[in-house]
Amino acid sequence: LNLFFFCTSISFSLSKMKNILFEKCILVDADFQECEMDNVRFHGCDLTGASFLGAKFKEVDLRESNIENIKISPEQFRGIIIEPSEAIYLIGATGAKVMYPETEDL
Repeated sequence: LNLFFFCTSISFSLSKMKNILFEKCILVDADFQECEMDNVRFHGCDLTGASFLGAKFKEVDLRESNIENIKISPEQFRGIIIEPSEAIYLIGATGAKVMYPETEDL
């Protein structure tokens, strides 16, 4: 099932999703809380600020999508697929601060 959306703050909360492709969707601040996702792919989507808290993932592909500021807990990382360059966006979910080293003036 292929889905195309241009929505902000849409709620999919408590949904069960299986074998779904979201393609080029604008899902800013979307609510996926408590969803059960199996073989779901977000291709070229804008998921900025989307909440996945409490969701259960199995083969959920977030590659090629904007995942800045998504809400997800570290115990949910298992089951998602991301690009190495996207890992930086998930570090914030651990509570860690990512900072460049301080440089001293010479």
